Order: sequence, then structure tokens, then C-alpha cells
Amino acid sequence: MQQTKRRSRKGVILLALAIALLVVAIVPAAAMASAPNQLTPSLYLANGVVAQEDVTWYGGSATPTAGNYYPALNGVHQPSWTGINLPPTSTNVDVTAVNYIVDSETAQSVSVSGAAPQYVTFGVGYAEGMHTITSWLTATPTANTVYEKPAVTTSFGVDLAPPEWQDVTIDSTVYWNADVKFSASATDQYGSGVAPTPIASWTGGSATGTQLASDKYTYEVTGTVSAPTTETVSTNTVNLYATDYVGHTTSRDYAVKFDTAAPTTTYTITPAGADEQSGWTNTAVKVSFIAADQTPGAGVDYTEYVTQTTTGTAAPAFPAKSDSGTKGTSVTINTTAPVGPTYVYYRSVDKAQPSGNKENWNLVMVYYDDVAPTLSDDTPSWWINSSNRKGAATITITADDDNSGIATPGVSWAMETLSGTGTGPFVHVPLPFLGMDDGIHALTYSATDKAGNTASGSASVKLDSRAPVTDGDSGWVNGLEPYVLTATDQTPGSGVAATVYRVDQATPWSVNVAGTVAPTLDTSITLTGTQGATHTIDFASVDAALPWDYVASTTIPSYYFGNWELDVLNLLSTGSVYKSRSVKLDVTAPVVTIAGNDDIWHSSPVTLQFAATDVGAGVDYIESSTDGGATWTKGDSTAISANGVTTVIARAVDNVGIVSDTQSVTVKVSTTKPTVTANSATVKSGKRATIGFNVTAVTPTAKVVVQIRTKTGKTLAQYNYTTVTTNADRSVKPLIKLKKGTYLIRVYATDAAGNASAKYGTAKLTVK
Repeated sequence: MQQTKRRSRKGVILLALAIALLVVAIVPAAAMASAPNQLTPSLYLANGVVAQEDVTWYGGSATPTAGNYYPALNGVHQPSWTGINLPPTSTNVDVTAVNYIVDSETAQSVSVSGAAPQYVTFGVGYAEGMHTITSWLTATPTANTVYEKPAVTTSFGVDLAPPEWQDVTIDSTVYWNADVKFSASATDQYGSGVAPTPIASWTGGSATGTQLASDKYTYEVTGTVSAPTTETVSTNTVNLYATDYVGHTTSRDYAVKFDTAAPTTTYTITPAGADEQSGWTNTAVKVSFIAADQTPGAGVDYTEYVTQTTTGTAAPAFPAKSDSGTKGTSVTINTTAPVGPTYVYYRSVDKAQPSGNKENWNLVMVYYDDVAPTLSDDTPSWWINSSNRKGAATITITADDDNSGIATPGVSWAMETLSGTGTGPFVHVPLPFLGMDDGIHALTYSATDKAGNTASGSASVKLDSRAPVTDGDSGWVNGLEPYVLTATDQTPGSGVAATVYRVDQATPWSVNVAGTVAPTLDTSITLTGTQGATHTIDFASVDAALPWDYVASTTIPSYYFGNWELDVLNLLSTGSVYKSRSVKLDVTAPVVTIAGNDDIWHSSPVTLQFAATDVGAGVDYIESSTDGGATWTKGDSTAISANGVTTVIARAVDNVGIVSDTQSVTVKVSTTKPTVTANSATVKSGKRATIGFNVTAVTPTAKVVVQIRTKTGKTLAQYNYTTVTTNADRSVKPLIKLKKGTYLIRVYATDAAGNASAKYGTAKLTVK
């Protein structure tokens, strides 16, 4: 019977006893009763191998490998009986039959003859696993006597299959680049058991198994397969070999695949040629990586890259092999490196275990440049003194490009009708001063780098060959104020830098240096002396133009190098290059007088006449003011027409600017007629009436006439008042000697200028 799991030794014995009882039960009672109990039986199974559970195992029809440790087995079960003793009633007892039952099969009886021991071959074909056999003997010493030997039970095993290899840790689908440790278990759980000892062997090594303490049916073998020491792709086969006790052999081959060679990576680049120094481009550059691994091999896991730049001329160091980069199959370079190309390091890593084989870093230099060159020029910031040329005057334009460099032909420039092209990163622009006018000239220039980026620039070339022009008054001058020399330079121009002067040939010369250079410079000179004193002033000015190659000096002032003023006429007549002016001092102010004014009121405009005298340079003009000197009007006369009292001041200015003391007069003018209003009054006859009125006039007083009239206009009484204050409520109190009744009041006024009222006052007088 096929065993699905191993029975314990105790279980086998119990089963055997049960079968023995069954056998005894079917043996006739008379025979059992007459059977002598003097025989000592034993059951021997021949030609087997005692193995697991101390049981005899048979290998069926399997034939062990020649030369194996295990003995040859015929695969036939031979139970035999020995130790049959003579009964007391006979000297010789023959065994007539050997009886047996295997497992639960039908009992078998084999006739035999002779004395013990007896051998019976009971056949093959039993299923793999543990089996139980119960056997007994039959002896017939006489025809009427039967002896039955008591049943004996034992176990045997049948092992038809070789051991199994289990839990093999070798993964033949993986490529390794390091030593591979493995383990495997050989087990024969339902057979005779694994015979010592299973082995594993491979090129360069072998290992034997060790029985597991926790499982006596299993042997474990472990080992390490060394990886190749060179870069290669190879396979080392581990052969696992195990044999059971009955001689069945099992062998398994497991491939341990090694890949110690790194992948190789190439690249393509767009645009083509951007990896060559002659292929500088300002179009974004794409570098695509193509990785390949050995076939067969672990295969490419990933590609990575590192981009680096440098600020110097030396290339940056390669990344270390242990360094990692950015994973990707391409990289786009669209940023210009500080100097030179962008360095792209790249490599691939395969899928070998436990860590991929890393390719050595490769390098491709990407020549990308989208930054235009930098341009500079040494054009002087100052105005160039083009009349004081010394040597070849040039402006140098320099182009610089830290990446692709300046492309042929170099720097191009233009200045008005002049132009030129350099042959490299710089160019000298000649300054033909004699062919260029004074003023500001625009210099433009440009350069293109090898990647196609263009830069342009400009500068202003300022040329000045003309000296300033200086002048001051001659003849009479205002001796009360400093004498002023005014130097003027052309516009545009460098401006006046300084004026030098001397008075009456005094030494040393004085210098007035401009604090801020401007088109004009005034130089104030204090001249001393009384009325009519004379002086001679020599002078010249220089502009701020400098030589094109000017270098500042601590000992020579910069204005020394400008265009100096030269008086050609004075040079011809006196031999001096300086200008000269002779002056006479006027220190006396003119005197002004006013005519045409009085202290009376005028009903029409009043004209004033001005006159002035001067003992020096003479009167230049007279001016007057009616607003206290806020504004002045030139002229020898003025007409005052404004109503009211006007104060007129006048002054004279002589030809050297000396202003006289002012003279003052007042003028009274009233060209507007007064107006009158009157108030009604009530009075008893014979009493004084209070008659109120108001005179509006320009003059402060006026003559007033008050009339009392009938309703028909007849004048009944008139009262005259000579000096009445105007522009205020006033009243008079005449004595009224009229009958009771209602009368009219009329009030008339004449102002101090003689203007009669344009409107009289009207009111009503009631007499009670």
C-alpha cells in the first residue's frame, strides 16, 4: 500500500500485532491447541538495505550507478524463517509451508520442504513507502499432526523514486557581478532517505551536504560561486547530486550567470557637429544616449549624465565612478557655460545583481553659446584736443567672448564716412583730426561670435580744436563792483576750464579754475582806485579739451593741455598772445531829479519829468516805479492817471551800472465824479432837523450843498458846507422855519479836484 506519509515505528508494531491476531483468529482452534510452543521463530528479509527507521528498504527494479557507495540490490524480497527447534516428540520436524500476509492482502502459503531455515521469495511490485509483513510456518510431522509456528510481524520499505532537490536558491534568470551564495536541500521524505552525503560541484568549487538537525530526512548543501575577476559574460553551472539508500540518484544542474562587463554608451547630437570646437551653435543642443549591453547579458538598466562647466581654461575633473548623475536617455543644453563648452559626462549601468556594472564615465563637450560677445572701447570720456595731436591717435575697440570666440573678420566699426574691420578680437580706430569737424561724432561697432551671436556698441567721440573767447569791458567801468571777464566756449564743446589774468602787469598771473566746466566762465577781479583811476588787465582762457592719450598728473594741471585762447591782433601789434583791456574806474553814482509834481488834487493825469547827471561814465537810463520798487519802467517821464495818492520813486543808472539814490514824490489824481446818498428826516417847525448823507469820492473831503424844496421843485432853503469828510455817514442840523408839511431834500457834492457829483442825494423832510 502506497504510504502518503511515514508511519512511526510504534505504529508499525501495533499494526503487525493486529494482523497477527487476525491470523490467529483464522487458524483452526484444534491446530492452535495442539501446536507446540517450543519453536523460536525469526523473520529475516534478505537482500535489502537497512536505512530510515532501521527498516529494510528495497529499491524495486532500480539499478544503482556503477561505482556508487551503495551495494547492488536485486530488488527481490526474501523473507526467511530460522531457528525452528525440534519438538520433544520427534527428532526431526519438516516445515511444510511458509505463510505470509503483506499489508492487508490475502494470505499466501508457499510449500517448502526440509528443516529450517526456509526462504520464500514473495515478489515485487509494491508501491513506494512502508509495508508490513506477517509470516508464520506450518509443519506436519505425521499425517494427523499439524504444527503452526506463531506469527511474526516486521516492516519493510519500498523506494522507487530518487531524492528530491528543494529550496534551491539559485536564480538562473539573473545575471550576477558578485560572488553568489546558494543553498539547496535534498530530501527523501517517503523513501529510504538521503544517503550521506549529497554534493554540489561547479567549476572552481564543490560543497557537501549537512543533515538538518530539525529534519533527519533532509540534507542541506551550501556554497559560494565566485564571480569572474575580469569583465566578461559567462555561465558557471552548479551540479547538485544526491543518492538515496537504495541507490536511486538524482542530479540537477543550475546555471549561475555572471555579467561583470559594463554596458557601452554612444551618443548622437543635434544639431550635428555641436560636439566639435568648430561647430559652435546658439541653437539648443540635444544629446541623445544609446546604451548597449553584451548579448546575452544583464541588459541595460539606465543611463545617467552629469553636466559641468568651468570658469577657467582647464576642463573640470571627471566624476568619480561612485558618483551618480541624472537618469535619462537625453539631455538638452540651452544654457551658455561661463567659459568654453559644457562638459557632459555620461554612462550606463546594467541590471547585474547585486548592483549593476557601471560603465566608466564618457565625455562629450557641447559647444553651445547663446551669449553675445562683450564689447568695450577706450574712447576718452573727455573732449579730445584735436589741435594738440601728438602721435597716432586711435581708439581701441575690444571684443571678448569666453565661449565660442570672435568670428572672422572680427570687429567692424563706422564713424560717419569712415569705417573699417579688424582681424581679431580688437581693432584700432584712427582719428584723423584734420579731417573731422569739432563736435560729437558717433562711433558704432559690432562683432559676431562663432556661434552666430552679434553684439553692437557705440561711443561718442568728442573733438574740440577751438579755444574759448574771453572778453571784458574797456573804458569806464563800475569801480564799486568787481571787474568781470567772461569766457565762452562753443556749443557743443569741452567748456571753459580756466581763465588766467593779471592787472597792471602784476606777477604772478592769477588763475580762475572752473569748479564745474561749463560753456561759460566768469572771472571777477577787484580793481582799486578813486574816481577816474585807470588799470590794464591782460587775460586768456583755455578750454577743457585734453589729448586723446591724456594721463592725469599731480604736477601739471589738466587745463594746461586744453586749447588756449590766442589774440592774433595783439600778437602782431605788441608781441603778446594775451588779450588786454584798459579801464577807468567810475565810483560816483548819478543824481536824479523829478519835476511836475505838487500837493493838490488833479482831475486829470499828471505827467512827471525826470532828469539825471553823472560825472563819470555818463547816464545810461532813468527808471521809475509806482509800486515801491517791485517793478521799474525806463523813461524820462511818466504819466500818473490812477485815482488816489500815488508815490513815484525814480533813479538813474550810469553806463557802468552804478545806480543813483532814489528820489520820491506824491501825485494826487481824481478823475471820478462823486456820488451822494441822503436820509429822510422829521422835525417840528422852528427846530433843527438832522439831515444825514454820505458822499462817495476819491478825494478825502468835498464841498456839500443841502437844499429844501417843495414838491414842485422850488427851493425854499439852501445850506452850504465847505469841508465835509467823504466816504462816511455825515449829517448837518439846519434850523427849519417852514410850515407843517412834506418837503424834498437834495444834497449835492464837489470833490477836492473840482469834480461835481454825478448823482445827488434825495430824501423827504416832514415838518410837524
